Amino acid sequence: MCDDAMMMAGDDLGSVTDNPGGAMPGVTVTLDVVPRLNIAFHQNGVPVLGAIELRNTSAIDISDLTVTVTSDPSFLTVTPFPIDRLRAGEARTIPSVVATLDPGIFLRLTEAMRASVTCTVTILGQEIGRAVAPCELMAPAEWTGMRHSPELLAAFVCPNDPAVDVILRNAAEKLRTARRDPALAGYGPGGRARVLECAEALWGALWDEQIAYALPPASFEREGQKIRLPAMVVGNKVGTCLDLTLLYAACLEQMGFHPLVVLLEGHALVGVWLEPTDIVTTTVDEPQLLRKRIALDELRLIETTMLAVRSGGQAPVTFLEATVQGGSSVRIDAPQGFEVALDIHRARIRRIRPLSLTGPSVAVDGPVVEAGPAYSLGDRAELADRMAIGEGDAEQPAGRLERWKRRLLDLSMRNKLLNFKVGKGTIELLCPDAGALEDRLAGGALLRLLPDPAPASRRGSSTSAIPGVEAIVPDRIALAADALAGNAVHTTLAPEDLEARVLDLYRTVRTTMEETGANNLYLAIGFVS
Repeated sequence: MCDDAMMMAGDDLGSVTDNPGGAMPGVTVTLDVVPRLNIAFHQNGVPVLGAIELRNTSAIDISDLTVTVTSDPSFLTVTPFPIDRLRAGEARTIPSVVATLDPGIFLRLTEAMRASVTCTVTILGQEIGRAVAPCELMAPAEWTGMRHSPELLAAFVCPNDPAVDVILRNAAEKLRTARRDPALAGYGPGGRARVLECAEALWGALWDEQIAYALPPASFEREGQKIRLPAMVVGNKVGTCLDLTLLYAACLEQMGFHPLVVLLEGHALVGVWLEPTDIVTTTVDEPQLLRKRIALDELRLIETTMLAVRSGGQAPVTFLEATVQGGSSVRIDAPQGFEVALDIHRARIRRIRPLSLTGPSVAVDGPVVEAGPAYSLGDRAELADRMAIGEGDAEQPAGRLERWKRRLLDLSMRNKLLNFKVGKGTIELLCPDAGALEDRLAGGALLRLLPDPAPASRRGSSTSAIPGVEAIVPDRIALAADALAGNAVHTTLAPEDLEARVLDLYRTVRTTMEETGANNLYLAIGFVS
C-alpha cells in the first residue's frame, strides 16, 4: 500500500449544531492506495484501496459524517458511505473499501500516467477532513513489479495468444520428425521423460524463431517493465529475459504442463514441473525448496536467454545446456540473488486469468531474419538419462549411482522426518539429559517407559516447542532425572494412554518388520526448527 499518502485536517467551515463551544471539529484521514495500477487489477478483482482511518482530533463528538472517495483522472468509483458518530479522540478504521476500476482508461494508455485518489469527510456538505494519495496508472502491457501483488505477473502468461499456437505446431512437427508422439497432451503416459521431450521440442521450436535478446531495464523485478506478449516477441523477433520467460511459460501451459516463473535480481527464467506438484502457495520465496525439487528430479529450470545467444551460423544451444544453466541460477553461490518464484498453475486456481489485449500489444508483421541451423531433437533415452543427473556424466556407472542415491533421499515436506507432527504414532520422552540417555542405550541397557510423573493440574498451561506437547516444568525435571538414573524414562502420557500407545507402536513395528524386514521405530533427540 502507498506509504506516502498525505493527511490533512479539515479547515474551519462554519458551525456544527452539536458544538456548543463554537470550535470546528477536525478529522484526520489516512488513506492507503496501491501506488501502481494496471488493467490486471481490474480483470482479476484485486483490491486497490486499503484501510481508511478516520481520527476525530477535536474535543467533541461528530455525527452524520459522509466519506467520499474520488480519483483524478476518474479511473475508479466508490459509493459514498455514512459514519453515524465519531466520538471525541476516537480513531475508526474502515478495513476494506470496494472500488470499481474503469478498464477503458487503462486500455487507452500507451505510457504510465500520474494520478491521485482523494478521500474527503463531510458533514451536511461541509468538508472537515481530506487525504490525497498519489498513484500511477500503467499501460495495459506493463507489469507493476513485485513490490505489490507480484502474483499478477501470471496474468501476462498468455497461453491463448495466436503466436503460441504457431510455436506449438512447430514443436509437434519436431516430435513427429524424431518419430515420437506429436500429441501435446500434458501430464500422462511417459512420465517425466515425456515432459522433458516435450519441453525440448518447445525449446527447438523457439530456437528456430531466431529471437534477438534485449536488455531489461534496471531493477525490473521490483519496479516492473513493459512486457512484449507472445505475438510481439515472435513477430518482432526480440525480447528481454522476462519476455522470453513468459513466452516459454505460456507455451508450456498451453501444452498442459505447469510452468514456474523465477525472478532473480535483474533476471528471469522459466521452470517446468516434471509431475503435478503438491505446492499450495502461488509464490515461493525460499530457493531451498526449488533446490530440493531439482535434486528430486521433480523440477527443471530453463535459462531462456540462451535461446537468443547466437552469432551467424552458430550451432543451436541444446536444451540440456539451458537446464544446467537454469539449475545453477538458484544455487547458494549463484551470483544473482533469488527474489521469488511464481507457480502459474496455482495462480490460475486463485483465478488470476491471462490478459486479453488487442491492438498495440499484438504485432503482425515482423522483420525478415536470415534462417540459421534448425534445432533437431536428440536421442530420447540419452536426454532422459542425462537430464536426471543434470550433468553430462549420466552415461557413466558412477553418474547413475549418484542419481539413484539422490532418489532414495526425500528432502521435500512429504518426508515426515522433516515435517514432523505429533500424533498417535509418537511418544514424547521427558529427558533432561539426552547424553545420559544415549549412553545407556549405547551400553545396551533396557529402559522402562513410565507415565507422566506430574498431573496436568500441577503443570499449568506450559507448552513445549513441539505443538500439542506439554513442556517440562521444574517439578518434573527432577523426577525425570531420578527415573533415568534407574534406567527408566518418563513420558508425557497418562498411564492409560501410555499403555495403549505402546501397544499400538509395538504392533505397527512388528508388522512392518515382518513385511519389509526393516525397522521403522526411531528415537529422535531434538528437532531442528
